[in-house]
Amino acid sequence: MIYEFDEKKIVGDQQDFMKKVLNIVIPYLATSCQYYQFGVFADKKIKLELPYRGELPEQQEEKEKIIQKIMSEIFEKSDSLERFQLFLDNQKISRWRTSDDRVYMFEYSDDNSSWVLNLSDEQFQGLQRKLNEQNLPIDLFVLVKYKVV
Repeated sequence: MIYEFDEKKIVGDQQDFMKKVLNIVIPYLATSCQYYQFGVFADKKIKLELPYRGELPEQQEEKEKIIQKIMSEIFEKSDSLERFQLFLDNQKISRWRTSDDRVYMFEYSDDNSSWVLNLSDEQFQGLQRKLNEQNLPIDLFVLVKYKVV
């Protein structure tokens, strides 16, 4: 099923809130993903430490290291948390998006309003538990479309 982020649920400082949410959502969903693609948008020229797209390791510990590096790149090198792109999925991610592409498990395309998740009921409930454990609203994402994941 397809879920979108509800910006009206942001509480307090937007940057702090988003960083907290991203620190929960990205690592949680990455455990189920095999591929990533990311980009950091900045006014200055930056050098990324990782290839902008690739396959995540199968071993969970190694996967977590790569995800932490990606998150560091995003948090440290983007001008704001609305100026990055990250896709995570368990199938290869196409280099260029077209309107008929599938929705990836995790999609964040340079602003909060374009944050989309494609999760099974079980995955979504697990994410809600993680959010609740961190005292975050469990209704940050709203169902927008029924679809086979």
